[in-house]
Amino acid sequence: MKKEKNGFTTIELLVCFVIISSITISLFGVILNYKNKQQIVGIKGEVHRYISTITKMIEDDLIHLKLTSVTISNKSATLQFQDGSSKILNVVENNPSDVVIQYGDATNLINYPIPYVESLTVVNSYLTRSEVYGYPFFEFYLELNHPDIEHNEKIDINYPI
Repeated sequence: MKKEKNGFTTIELLVCFVIISSITISLFGVILNYKNKQQIVGIKGEVHRYISTITKMIEDDLIHLKLTSVTISNKSATLQFQDGSSKILNVVENNPSDVVIQYGDATNLINYPIPYVESLTVVNSYLTRSEVYGYPFFEFYLELNHPDIEHNEKIDINYPI
């Protein structure tokens, strides 16, 4: 008696199903990990662009207009420049994840809110006028934290008056 083999047995189908399921599950983890890394790169990029924009704008004014004096009240600074103009720098903190930097002329303050990224918070911020070796300095400091970024990102501007 000759037996014909026309299909797969249940065991063969079950083994194929287990192998395909294992491969699918392992690839799913790899894809999720890749997607998470892409999100972190996006967050870092957005935070870095924000910090670069704010830093460049303020430092350009400090360098080109030549800072002559600073008046600081809480989280607000009035910067006086050599040409007689002035700019105002405010740090408005509604809560750690809702912070706005306002910068510009008294009649034209522009709002620069921190990027809207879930879990991005301001850890520390201050505006100070201090002396280093007898020379007056203006400092603006803002530190941002996100749990997925290894190190806190910072705006740290120090400029002699």
